[in-house]
Amino acid sequence: MKKYFLYIAAALLAFTSCDDSQYELQNLVPGQYHKILVVKDSGKHNKTLYDTGDADTTNISVMKVGSDPSLTAHVDVRTLTDEELQSKYSELEGVNYKMLSSECFHIANTSLDYTSSDRYKICQVTLDPHAVETVMATDPAATWVLPLTFESKTDSVNSNSNEYLIIVDAVVSPKVGFVSEIPSAKIVEKSKAADYTQSLVLGLDTNNKWDVDCGLSVDESYVATYNQQHSTEFKLLPQAYYELPNTVKLEKGKDQTQVDVKIKASSLPAGDYVLPVALSTVSRFEISSSKVIPLVVRVMGNRLDRSSWKVTANTEEPTGEGSGNGVASCILDGNLSTYWHSQWNGGSHALPYEITIDMNGVHAIDHISFYQRQNQWYTDTKDVEVSVSADKSQWTVVGSFQLQKILDEQLFEVSSIKARYVKLSVTSSHRGDAASLAEFYVYGE
Repeated sequence: MKKYFLYIAAALLAFTSCDDSQYELQNLVPGQYHKILVVKDSGKHNKTLYDTGDADTTNISVMKVGSDPSLTAHVDVRTLTDEELQSKYSELEGVNYKMLSSECFHIANTSLDYTSSDRYKICQVTLDPHAVETVMATDPAATWVLPLTFESKTDSVNSNSNEYLIIVDAVVSPKVGFVSEIPSAKIVEKSKAADYTQSLVLGLDTNNKWDVDCGLSVDESYVATYNQQHSTEFKLLPQAYYELPNTVKLEKGKDQTQVDVKIKASSLPAGDYVLPVALSTVSRFEISSSKVIPLVVRVMGNRLDRSSWKVTANTEEPTGEGSGNGVASCILDGNLSTYWHSQWNGGSHALPYEITIDMNGVHAIDHISFYQRQNQWYTDTKDVEVSVSADKSQWTVVGSFQLQKILDEQLFEVSSIKARYVKLSVTSSHRGDAASLAEFYVYGE
């Protein structure tokens, strides 16, 4: 209703001359609406405080509005009493609010005086994070707040916008850590290998007002963790094949800094490597949980031409999977839509299932890869042992691998060896005793 009254008054003024009107603005609009004080962004404000040794500052803007904001005004700032806090917030919301004690905060200006030209004033509130943390520890289950109210004995303050409630969620120590995403594995063909630089980003999780020195190192123990998490057998990248700065600086005013790691892939032998770059020291604050980023580089030979290769298997399904499908030759045809499948129609073969490939020549092998059948419900092959031979009589196991239930290429390093024949022994399945494969590739020279 108040809003509509002002609209009507403005409309009436539009039809009268400023000089001739017998009605002046103060006669059309009640005096309490000539100036109104409003707390901008009033209400609840959640805060996480960082214990940096510096106070945390909040600037609260109190605006002067109304039909004639050129008038002078005055407003006082105070904290709610415990009784007011309980009745206005705790009892209504069912939340155990507790007010921070006086040593936790300082209000720089508890009285705001407006000249005719002032349109707003700032009330500055500072919190001492260390003192707040100490008080919060006395009752960790409580919700600790600083409830402010803005009042005036001479002027109108909007009753819906006259309070500002600071809710402290937590007091934490700032942390430094890697903020960049973990880079994807770098796959390098040996014949085209070139050195490259991998850029990482370190960051502080609050506004940086300091120079922070950050020490970097390689966490060799993380290699085992990485392999366990990813079911791999990657090796630590030898020191001769990378350059890592010992220190970098987070400069004052900057929340992030770049770390450039040079990988000397041009001379790196074929293989799968991981370099766990670690943030090991900081000159102040704490190191976050994001303190290690693994850089993965896979140096491998070319994908070998399979056009003259031949393949046999001790079990196939030449009829049940449709014409031209289910047979061993499907894993070498370059068509992901076709696949080999173990026999199930009219009989079956006990595990392990063996597929033998004649590469029609001796090759130095460094990697192999598999594609599961391209149907998410039937990505069934699980454990595969891979052996190689020069004469098809004496076999050397070069790796045992567990395939995931995914449709993408699954690439594995094998013990580097020269061979003509490759034997795949499927020893277990994700789906009973059924097994299938869409494609099999070999990488090497």
